[in-house]
Amino acid sequence: MIYRHNIDPAILRIGNIEIRWYGIIYILGFVLSYLFFSYCKKNKLLRISNDDLLDLFFYSFFGLTIGARIFYVLFYNLAYYFENPLKIFFVWEGGFSFHGGLLGVILGGLIFCKQYKKNFFKLADLMTIPVSLALGIGRIGNFINGELWGRPTGANWGVIFPNAFGEDPRHPSQIYEFFKNELIFLVLILVFLKYKKRKDGFLLALFLVLYGVLRFLVEFFREPEVYVGALTMGQFLSLPLIIAGTLMLIFIFRKKIYAHKKNNSVPRH
Repeated sequence: MIYRHNIDPAILRIGNIEIRWYGIIYILGFVLSYLFFSYCKKNKLLRISNDDLLDLFFYSFFGLTIGARIFYVLFYNLAYYFENPLKIFFVWEGGFSFHGGLLGVILGGLIFCKQYKKNFFKLADLMTIPVSLALGIGRIGNFINGELWGRPTGANWGVIFPNAFGEDPRHPSQIYEFFKNELIFLVLILVFLKYKKRKDGFLLALFLVLYGVLRFLVEFFREPEVYVGALTMGQFLSLPLIIAGTLMLIFIFRKKIYAHKKNNSVPRH
């Protein structure tokens, strides 16, 4: 059954001020991340003070926001922002890139870990779990906003988005991305709970590969904003994630195999 999108993106309006679902969901993502890290801290999976944990989220928040905005400006709408440079700072109008946000969070985490002398890969592994959960919830926010819609479809679950081009039913690609991210979350949380002796960096590598591959596939259903040759920009930016994650996994497994052979080669008396 074809659905015509008519969801109000605002929860509450007071004069010219709006409280939007997307903003609440954005905050919820950070709350879930904080609760997860608090759980890890309580169960001695992570040694970090409450003050340092808040600082970590401060670094991550600014890294995410700045990185996501810069990537969107550079890779998705450079001509517009070149003509309207002040609009770069109008972040409330939207325009963020996940790939830039990921790079920003990684850089923010590296700076934090260097300053506070923490193990970056251990922190990054833990961060992938709430991040994948929050990303999925965030896509529900995109659906509520009626943005980032999919390509036209003849399927009976198509959605007519008022702000899209024409009246054609479209793939609800935001919902596809919700399931994509929650699948990643389930895989990561299962590995986290079942394999306690995993190498630092394994969950991060797994996240990069899973996200890169699944995002590449979902892009076939999403209305592309920009093309790079035959690829959408989302597919093009996902390739470095797949490559980086794969190289990390190869390094981790080769290191594990080498350590196993070394232990077996030690003479026993």
